[in-house]
Parts: sequence; structure tokens; C-alpha cells
Amino acid sequence: MELCHRTPLTNICSSYYFARPYFAAKSARTRGRGHSFGGWERNRLFLSQSGRGFLEAGHLFELGLQQDSRNVVADDLDGDGRPDLLLATFETWPEKKQTIKIFRNDLPNTGNWIGVRLREQGAGVSPVGAKVTVQFAGGVLVRQIVTGDSYRSQHANTVHFGLGAAQEVESLEVAWIGGKKIRLSKLQANRYYDVRAPDVGGL
Repeated sequence: MELCHRTPLTNICSSYYFARPYFAAKSARTRGRGHSFGGWERNRLFLSQSGRGFLEAGHLFELGLQQDSRNVVADDLDGDGRPDLLLATFETWPEKKQTIKIFRNDLPNTGNWIGVRLREQGAGVSPVGAKVTVQFAGGVLVRQIVTGDSYRSQHANTVHFGLGAAQEVESLEVAWIGGKKIRLSKLQANRYYDVRAPDVGGL
């Protein structure tokens, strides 16, 4: 009898089942005794350099925590057009606890923007999978509502577009799963628009 596991694709004998108990025992000696699950690695925040790359600035915005962090989502909690961050941490030493930290976005001069909140009402189509396309003087922007885009977290059914100096959107189209579409024209910047499921109506 062969004391190993062969994978169906490679038919190569793997030592996984022998190694797993070894690493489990090593892990049990450290977890819950002040050791970091993430190796004391700090959180990182990457700022876009307008298409020229990204700048790591987590320490500047006090986001570079050493606490083990597993969940993060962005949402405009105060409705000012500047997405805020929600971050969850998990600790096991010296006591088990989980925390939720909110980092408010107070950056000045962020430019104009437009947001869309997709609403599901009654027998309406689910917003999941819907694609939002915005056309404005600066070009075309596309966002899609998806699930599983953040570890153990789910973003709201809201999309946010930065418009730069543009003060108006020429058109905004929501393409729902199933093929139905809602199209809006000549929308003012710097506000959110609620768009309901297609069988409920428009705004």
C-alpha cells in the first residue's frame, strides 16, 4: 500500500498528508501567544498617481496598522463624494477580540464626481451583475456590481466615479442582468442618483 497521495493530473506522489500534521503542530505552538497571523506586516494603502503608477502611503494616513486585518471595504458613509474605508481587525492575544475601524476621507480638492445607488424593490432585478457606464467630457468609465471582491466582505450596491473637472455627465446607463437597460442623460455632478430595478421604474 502506497503511503502517499497522487494527484489526478500529474500522478506524482505528494507528501502533503505527511507535512500537514507537522505544520499544524508548529502553528499551534505560536497562535494565541502574542504572535501575529500576518507576521507583523503593516497594512498598505496605494494612491494613484494619475496613471503614472501608485504611491504606498499607508503610514501617512495612519492606515499602516500592525494588527491582523482581514476585511476592508470602501463606502461613502457621509455622502460627501469621498469614499471612506472600513477595516476589520482580528486579534487572539492577550485576548480574543475583533474591531471595526472607520477611516474618514477628508482629502481636499478631490475633483467632481457622480455616484449611483442601485435599488432592488419588490420583484425587481437584483443589482448584482449590473454594469454602469458613464460618458462625460473626460471619456467613458465603467463599473460593475459584483460579489466577493473583498475578503469576507461585501461592498454596497453603489458605484462612484471621479470626473475631474467635468461638471456634467452626458449619459449614464445601467445594464441589468437579463438585458434590460436604463439610460439617463445630462446629469449634474457631485450627487448620488438612485436607480431602481427596471420593472419598478426609473429614478
